[in-house]
Amino acid sequence: MSFAAPFQSRLVLILVAVIAGAIAALMVMRMTVMKSDSSSSTAPPVVIHHAATPTQTTKTPAKPAKPVVVLNPGLPTALDHALRRSRVVVVALWAPRGSDRDALAEARAGAKASHAGFAAINVLDEKQAVAVNKLVGTVSDPAVIVVKRPGTVETQFDGFADRAMVSQAAHNAGAR
Repeated sequence: MSFAAPFQSRLVLILVAVIAGAIAALMVMRMTVMKSDSSSSTAPPVVIHHAATPTQTTKTPAKPAKPVVVLNPGLPTALDHALRRSRVVVVALWAPRGSDRDALAEARAGAKASHAGFAAINVLDEKQAVAVNKLVGTVSDPAVIVVKRPGTVETQFDGFADRAMVSQAAHNAGAR
């Protein structure tokens, strides 16, 4: 008499054996963990109760909300970003050629000296040139414009302006 169990019965028996082995392994691991926990028994923590003392509650002053800067619409992108950071901005209009770079450097130095914001706008960029034209009308390059929030033109220099002129104009516009 031969014992030939069908394939499905053998598969079920193998699965039951694997599951039983996994359960046995988990129990052994659990017992090992429990033994290590019980061997390192520690004394229960000592709780000390103190009499309740009234504490003074100090309210922290509320931080003032950061004011929202409202600017005129249609400003050139570089000017818009600079006016969000500074009340007064020196704008240098330039084209990438030799003499304009000198004017750009002087305008930047004047803005730095007066602690004003600075924005350089390349007039060869059509989108920026259109926005500048809406702001000040037709202007030649190089040019320096001092703009105050919310986007009003305070001073305009056509041509080269040295750092002292730019610094004074920005200071007169309110840069500190």
